[in-house]
Amino acid sequence: MNERRVEQCDLTVALNEQIDSLSVEVSNADRSVRVQVDGWGALTGLWLHERAYRGGADALAVQIVEVAQAAAKLVADRQAFLLNEFGKRAQRIGDGTA
Repeated sequence: MNERRVEQCDLTVALNEQIDSLSVEVSNADRSVRVQVDGWGALTGLWLHERAYRGGADALAVQIVEVAQAAAKLVADRQAFLLNEFGKRAQRIGDGTA
C-alpha cells in the first residue's frame, strides 16, 4: 500500500473512532424526560422523572420521541462537522499537502 492509501485508511479509522466515542444527552424543558444517544443516533439511555407520567401514556410517548429526535439531530450535526473536517484532511492527503 502506498503512503497516501495508508494515511486515508488511518483517517477513516480515526473518523469511525470519533463517531463511536460521541454521546449526547438531551432533556425536555422541565427535565422530566432525558435521553442519551450514541454517535450513530441509537438510544442508549432513557431517564424519566415522576413528572413525566402526569400527562398520560400518549403524552409521555410524544415527549420521549421528541427528545430522542432532538438528541439524534444533535449527533447528526456533530457527525456532519466531523465528516466535513475529515473530508478536508482526506483532500489534503489526496493532494499531497497533508
